[in-house]
Amino acid sequence: MSSRCPSASAKVRRPLATRDTSGQWWNASPNAARAFRVADEAPFVTWLSSRVTASNSQSVALKATAYDHLRAQRIEPPLTGRWHRLLAAAVRLRERGLVKDTAAQMSLPLSISSLPRAL
Repeated sequence: MSSRCPSASAKVRRPLATRDTSGQWWNASPNAARAFRVADEAPFVTWLSSRVTASNSQSVALKATAYDHLRAQRIEPPLTGRWHRLLAAAVRLRERGLVKDTAAQMSLPLSISSLPRAL
């Protein structure tokens, strides 16, 4: 019999699977997905902003779309606080884009000097 110290041979184990907000299980083994990185933030927010359908960053549809995208990219979702900030950033980016597009389509004069003539 060998007398090894249990703590010396103990390994940190990761869970075999995790559950997302939709209740679905997916594999979380080291080969399955990589961690979400800072470099992933901007492309993820840009991609997600084009799929925003409501101004609620906590909508189930937005979260499910985001989880599905990360799963397809084999990226683990970030922690809760960062996750909420990224969802909110996608909604803000979409709102800014809508305001910019709306302003570009307006036919009213935008200069202050032309306002009295428009009234």
